[in-house]
Amino acid sequence: MLQPKEIPPSNIDQHVLTGTFVCMGLGDTLKIYPAAEIVSSIPRSDVILISAALPEGTLKTLPLSPYPAPIGNPIRAHFVSHRRPFDQGWNPWIGDTWAKWAKGHILGYRDLAGRETTVG
Repeated sequence: MLQPKEIPPSNIDQHVLTGTFVCMGLGDTLKIYPAAEIVSSIPRSDVILISAALPEGTLKTLPLSPYPAPIGNPIRAHFVSHRRPFDQGWNPWIGDTWAKWAKGHILGYRDLAGRETTVG
């Protein structure tokens, strides 16, 4: 959301704005649209629902299910490290961090209390 850092601003000439935007690019073209509102989020699942006025047909949505993937499903996991790991596949990422994508599959689920699911 586009908001002033201070309300009311102490010095309007040096006032910095912050914001949330939808950035869409194709080839050498970049379009930026301001978010109208944050509709909902699930922070522990890295899911956010943003409302923005986009031109008709500019965005193809991906299906998102609130249900967990079935056990055995293949997945890709994104790992981030503050130090460069010694194993292969790590690349420089944001803010001096290192990142890596890895293949895997769902083994099971554990809640925040550490309780595991069982398969009937």
